[in-house]
Amino acid sequence: MMSDYKKELKECTRQGREMSRPVWMTPDFWTGLQEYWQRPEVEAVSTRARANWMSEPDGEGTWISRHVGGSQSTRILQQYMSLEPDFPQDAPNYATFLRLHMYADGSYTSERDARIDVSV
Repeated sequence: MMSDYKKELKECTRQGREMSRPVWMTPDFWTGLQEYWQRPEVEAVSTRARANWMSEPDGEGTWISRHVGGSQSTRILQQYMSLEPDFPQDAPNYATFLRLHMYADGSYTSERDARIDVSV
């Protein structure tokens, strides 16, 4: 939701319009949020994160790679997985890595992931 507000604010600013404050936000909060998003260091972090998110780890033209573990954190995923009867108690990080980087058919989300040795 906040990301949508930020995108809309950028678009309004680009077009020279003023964006109206979301009704649930106090005026002070909205003003502070706008000032925060406009800081050069915040914009730099956002730009860097966007570039990393959209990177193509297997080279240009191979498209982006994403985790396939869902929206929960890796710690929560690992806790749920530890309840499964076949969860390897001796290699929990490796099992979690596989769950996040491997599709159900056994293929990896990227060639880079297939080459990573997480057994160390």
